[in-house]
Amino acid sequence: MPIEILLNTPINILSITAFEKIWKFIGKSYKATKFGSTEPLKNKYSINEASTAFDLIEKRLIVRGGKQFTLLIEKRPIGLYDFIITIDQTQFTQNEYTILFQFIKIIHKNLGIVYGRGCTIKEFEEKHKVYVEVNGNLESNGYAGGSMWDFADYLPGIYWLNVFGEVLTSALNIEKIKSLENLNFDNSDGDLTIFHFCDNIFTDNKDKRIKEEEKIGQLLGRKHFFNIHDKKTNFAHPPVFIEYLNNLKKLL
Repeated sequence: MPIEILLNTPINILSITAFEKIWKFIGKSYKATKFGSTEPLKNKYSINEASTAFDLIEKRLIVRGGKQFTLLIEKRPIGLYDFIITIDQTQFTQNEYTILFQFIKIIHKNLGIVYGRGCTIKEFEEKHKVYVEVNGNLESNGYAGGSMWDFADYLPGIYWLNVFGEVLTSALNIEKIKSLENLNFDNSDGDLTIFHFCDNIFTDNKDKRIKEEEKIGQLLGRKHFFNIHDKKTNFAHPPVFIEYLNNLKKLL
């Protein structure tokens, strides 16, 4: 079952020096094998090919490695880069959790993470896939609340893994949820918050998770987090985060 982790970084910080550290990490920890900007990937991974890979980011960079690992880096027209990590497997060991959190912290240390989320593709679809009734049957009709343009207005939701940069950590007052049960805070040093549910990422206990997510939303501000079942709330970022995103757009 695929796991997808999205991390957003600001466009004004990415440099070849910072990228070289990320490039080295994915080679060692994720056994990177190939890279390119389009499929099929034609370039063979080498620690010495960092500058070649870096030059592809303006289009987009795809890196593939062992354990069904894929990294996509793409520039977005809202002042952010997407770092999308996909790992396709049926289980996630403690060592793999450790590597993932190390990777998140390396990206943050060198680029400064603005926002991030992580969950199975199944969880993401349950929270964003839209269905319409056609001749008595439910049919898929796209997604809601999880696009880049949606992110310009509000946060896409609460997931198994949640990553908040300095602005969101302050704006949402993360201290309010640190005493909640079934949450594990892997990092909270003032300018980055990483927390996830203690349940395994593949745990399928929807009713329990809905209640836990609702509690987090209540404490941090329900209107900031998209919920596909909530048709009444006008979702919106905290004002200070709107200002931050607007300033990033000006750098384009």
